[in-house]
Amino acid sequence: MAEAGVLCHITSLPSGKLGPDAFTFVDILAETGVSVWKILPITPPDENHNPHFSTSAFAGSVKLCDPSFEEDPDHQLIRDWLSVNAHWAWDWALYDVLKQLHDERPWYEWPQPLREREPGAIQSAIEQYMPIMRGRIMNQVRFQRDWMILRHYATQNGIQLCGQVPISIAKDSVDVWVRPHLFSEDMGHDDVTNELIEHHWSAHQDDGWTWWQMRMSRASGLFDFVELTGSWPGEHKQECLASISEVVGENQIIDSDSSLSDSVPLQNIVYSDAMIDYNQANSQFWEWKFEWPLLAKGNWDAFNRRVSHG
Repeated sequence: MAEAGVLCHITSLPSGKLGPDAFTFVDILAETGVSVWKILPITPPDENHNPHFSTSAFAGSVKLCDPSFEEDPDHQLIRDWLSVNAHWAWDWALYDVLKQLHDERPWYEWPQPLREREPGAIQSAIEQYMPIMRGRIMNQVRFQRDWMILRHYATQNGIQLCGQVPISIAKDSVDVWVRPHLFSEDMGHDDVTNELIEHHWSAHQDDGWTWWQMRMSRASGLFDFVELTGSWPGEHKQECLASISEVVGENQIIDSDSSLSDSVPLQNIVYSDAMIDYNQANSQFWEWKFEWPLLAKGNWDAFNRRVSHG
C-alpha cells in the first residue's frame, strides 16, 4: 500500500523550532492521512543558513530547540548521552567555541597551532575553555531530548520521520578539521560562498569505513529512515554502503543516487528506484514542498485544506 509524505524543514514551521508547532504539524499530517514527514538536514547550518553545508556531520542545530522547554538536562541524561556520543561531541564543542572566538572564521584561517591541531595548542584550549565546552555539550543533549520527544510523538501518531544526510561535507566543518586525512583538497563550490570538500575514499576504505558507520549510526538513531543525497564514486559506493548496512536498521537507508545502474542490492539499503516510485505514486503530496509559505505564515487552516482536498 502506497504511503504519502510531505517535505517540510523545521525552520519552515511558523516558529521555526521544535515544540508546539512541530506537534501541531504532526497532528495535521495524521488527520489528513500523511504518514511520512521528510526533513532537511538538522545539523548546524552555515552562515547562510544552508543545512547542506553544515559545520558538523554529527551535531544537532541547537537553534531548533524547543523554546517552551527551557529546563536543562539532568546530569544522568548528560552522562548517558556522552556514553554514546563522546566520540564526536567533545571535538565539536571545542571547534564551536574556537570558531566563535575567531569571529566565526573557518578553521583553516585560525592561527597555525590550532589550524593544524598541534597537541600543545589543543590541550591548552581544552583546559582554558572547558567550562564553555560543557555548555555546548549540554545544548547538544537538550537538542536530542527535544528531538526525541518529537520523534516519540510522531510515532504515537503513526508518522515516520525521514531525514536527509548529504554525502558531501563542508570544508569548514569539525569533521575536516579533526580528520583531514579522510577528505580531499578537491572542492566544489555553490553559487554563494560555501565550499564542499570531497571524500578521500581510499582513506575511508583503509579506516574500515568507521567514520561513515558512526555517522549513519547517529543519523539512524534520530530518524525512522534516512535519505543519502548526492553522488557516489562508483568504485567505492558498494563497499561503503555494505559497511553502513551493518550498523543501521532494516530498510532504514535510502540511496538517492541513481547514477550507478549496476548497483547490487544490499541488506538494509533501499535504492533510488524505490524512492522514485514512492515519490511518483504520491507526487501530489511531495510537491507540497513548494507550499512552505503557507507554513511560514502560520496559515495552518489553508495547509489543512490543501492536504484534505488535494
